[in-house]
Amino acid sequence: VFRNIMSDRKLDLGKYFHDLSRGQKVQFLLALALSSGAETILCDEVTSMLDFDAQFYFLNALRKFVNRGGT
Repeated sequence: VFRNIMSDRKLDLGKYFHDLSRGQKVQFLLALALSSGAETILCDEVTSMLDFDAQFYFLNALRKFVNRGGT
């Protein structure tokens, strides 16, 4: 799941985390959370650093997570 999200969002797994932009870091962490198998994900201002396409993508992914029973 993580690699699929990273591929969909065209994020480079070859970069160090600290070399990513703030928006890319948020996307990386959201991808990690969504792929973790956790039942609950705590988010605060989840779209604040994301461009429109990333906002749409991750809000849709979070909606699917909730529809599958996640919180």
